[in-house]
Amino acid sequence: MNDEELTKFQKDVFDKKLQRNHITAFKEVLVLECDEYDETNAIKGVNFEAFCAFMRILIRKLKMEICWTVLRKFDYDDQLNILQSKWDDHSIEPEELMEARSFELRQSCLAFLNDLFNTHKNDKSQKFDLAAFDRVFATTETGVCPWNVTRETLYERGQEQGRG
Repeated sequence: MNDEELTKFQKDVFDKKLQRNHITAFKEVLVLECDEYDETNAIKGVNFEAFCAFMRILIRKLKMEICWTVLRKFDYDDQLNILQSKWDDHSIEPEELMEARSFELRQSCLAFLNDLFNTHKNDKSQKFDLAAFDRVFATTETGVCPWNVTRETLYERGQEQGRG
């Protein structure tokens, strides 16, 4: 996204105007936080990797409501599925559609997943157990997975750490 597209994105998603100095500061943070994003990229705009890095920063800072606002703007539901009404015009039978779904991962993605699973697998069994699964997909510093979050869970974790 170039600067004009970033401004439009900000207005469309958050209904706020994005100032030029905020765009510059945003890109400076991305240069520091994203290995695949440098000053040359910043001149061109914000690429996909940099945008994903920014979402990770927000999650680390427990600003998940911003991520959810973006996802909801693009019609994702609570299970991170795009609302069917946005992509299904009923021109293809459901059975045929189910058979047609496939995707291919880039080599860099496969390498990332392999490293991730090897890092978190059980050393004794060499398997990826449920505890490892929860560690990988935890979205908070306290290790809470999004599918396990309740108000009580967040409250209890805060109490254990002396917050609250």
